[in-house]
Amino acid sequence: MVCKELAESNENQNNLDTSHGQNMLQDEVPWMTHLTSEERERIYEEEKERFQAQESLRAEKAEKERLREEEEFAQYNAYEQARLAEAGRKKLRRAQELAVALILIICVPFLIIFLISLKTPLEIYSDQPPGVQRTALTENTYLRQQVGTDAQNDYEAGLKYYNSENYAEALKWFRKAANQGNADAQTFLGIMYSFGQVVTKDYAEAVKWYRKAADQGDAAGQVLLGGMYYYGKGVPQDYEEAVKWYLKSANQGRPLAQISVGWMYYYGEGVAQNMTVAKNWFCKAVAQGSPLSLIPNASSLKCD
Repeated sequence: MVCKELAESNENQNNLDTSHGQNMLQDEVPWMTHLTSEERERIYEEEKERFQAQESLRAEKAEKERLREEEEFAQYNAYEQARLAEAGRKKLRRAQELAVALILIICVPFLIIFLISLKTPLEIYSDQPPGVQRTALTENTYLRQQVGTDAQNDYEAGLKYYNSENYAEALKWFRKAANQGNADAQTFLGIMYSFGQVVTKDYAEAVKWYRKAADQGDAAGQVLLGGMYYYGKGVPQDYEEAVKWYLKSANQGRPLAQISVGWMYYYGEGVAQNMTVAKNWFCKAVAQGSPLSLIPNASSLKCD
């Protein structure tokens, strides 16, 4: 009974919808009043189907447009992510290069000064002790006892004055000894011109004296000449030339030169990058007491 009532209700509703649609068409198109009810129903059904087809096409077109917009957005988003990632990689590379440059430019000179502060110039730049004892002798007494006419005595006199920070007198005696071919005095003259001690700082003049000492096989002169080529002071910057002089000094057992050679191999400057060779040179320097603070990534350095 209930089912029958529901069926009758649905049928009445359909008849009502059809009648309402027909009445709407009749109101909008007055000439349809002359048509029979069957003709009007047929026209109504045709219009209904046409409207539904148009709605379906519109919905399909809207869906295609939505999918196209989503695809374009996905492509743009992927492009932006790739662009930002590449920009991040470039920024990181620039930061790494800048960090390495700052380490070389800022830290290495301070490390050299630190070494100089730990040892006297004699201990750093001369393999052979000059035989001069630091005593409380007056300058005149010292000169009467030590200064002779040969280059070695002139160098020793200059060293005495240098250690007492009387740079004007030191310069005079170093120059006298250097002009006689004393390699130690030539190295000290280079140092005084390099740091501007009682003379105008002159890197070209410093290079001249370092080279004279280096050509005689003086290890100190060699490592300092290498440093001038490395930083381009007094000479054009030339890493290969720097490595050449560093190696000459390092092969004579100079710790500072050994560390310098290690740095060159570590960063591939003037030579092909080779971590194994760099480690060997660092270990040689450490074995002679060089501080680990002078070595890059020292925490991972393991020497036999």
